Amino acid sequence: MLYGKLFSIGLARLRLEEYQGVHPVVYLIIRHKIEDFAKWKPAFDMHGSMRERSGCKGGQLFRESGDANSMVILFEWDNIDNATNFVESADLKEAMGKAGVIGKPEFFFLDQIEDFPV
Repeated sequence: MLYGKLFSIGLARLRLEEYQGVHPVVYLIIRHKIEDFAKWKPAFDMHGSMRERSGCKGGQLFRESGDANSMVILFEWDNIDNATNFVESADLKEAMGKAGVIGKPEFFFLDQIEDFPV
């Protein structure tokens, strides 16, 4: 029975930390327009090793419905400092330029506060 109480206390602490904004994953959303997906995608893929070295844990790639050249990328990052350093890096700016990103990209940093059912 002690194991059950310790488990319950651990879950309560985890939920409290999540509520207070302490979460092991930081999310980064990048939204930008591109000239051509066929040009952009290989450049994006080649930049994966740099993202990994910078603390990226992976993510999901989306395009806006009705606009094949409007990309939205949801990344998982290990911490906010690494995500911020990545966004501010000259390497990212250079990679975006070579990939055919048009205009100024938008960056959003998100802290997950809760998972919820439907």
